[in-house]
Amino acid sequence: MVGYGIQALSLFLLMQGSADGNGIQGFFYPWSCEGDVWNRESCGGQAATENPNLCLRLRCCYRDGACYHQRPDENMRIKHLWALSWTCAGLLFVIFSIFLYWWIKSRDMRQIQGFLQGKCQPSGTVSMSSKKRTSMGSMSTRGGEGEGGEYE
Repeated sequence: MVGYGIQALSLFLLMQGSADGNGIQGFFYPWSCEGDVWNRESCGGQAATENPNLCLRLRCCYRDGACYHQRPDENMRIKHLWALSWTCAGLLFVIFSIFLYWWIKSRDMRQIQGFLQGKCQPSGTVSMSSKKRTSMGSMSTRGGEGEGGEYE
């Protein structure tokens, strides 16, 4: 079961990474052309600025007649990590549910009435403080019984 989950997650990461050519690294560290216009680094020099196709082949961004480098996209990275964490949590929940079902089935506890019959005696469970009171009470009654004829 775990193997299928890992394979499905790997396939998802492979397909997501094949779109931008960064592979699994593109999932954990996605790049983007978004961001501040004034904080861009030039890419490819004058030739890339004049030829948008050259700029894009260099895996740079082209906008408003300028060719500039991509930057890490922190918002997309957080979204990807949330998706990965929810996927792992869901997979763990499924594994735990299957294990719990197997454990209940192996103990033959599927019928709750059969499980509780004869095994659960609410009157038999006593706290430590009530045991002390009971034992002290039985001592005093034993002493009273002893006066009557046992020790005479």
